[in-house]
Amino acid sequence: MIKSEPTGYTDTEVWWTCPKCGTRNLGIYYSHSRPCVGCDYEHPPAGEVGRPGDDAMLRDKEIKEHKARIERLQTILDNLLGEVNELEEEIANEERELRALQPSPAKNVVEE
Repeated sequence: MIKSEPTGYTDTEVWWTCPKCGTRNLGIYYSHSRPCVGCDYEHPPAGEVGRPGDDAMLRDKEIKEHKARIERLQTILDNLLGEVNELEEEIANEERELRALQPSPAKNVVEE
């Protein structure tokens, strides 16, 4: 195994945050970096590497996105529940109309 040459920087001082899953990863140089440990995302291109404090901004952005998705899904659920109630009422009405149209057993008696 060949020992790598020192670069002047230590991986413990340089981090990048995965834009896909938000996991913090060691290393910034392509030659020394590995895919994200959280999701196997490849190292981001130069210029897109996070700076100190970006983790909080990324987390805040993700929180806002999750809240927006939850709100959108809740709206869809509320609409679907309303439709379910309407369909249940329609079924109950159809069943009542069907019972009203069906002859009762007493009316089927034929007089001889």
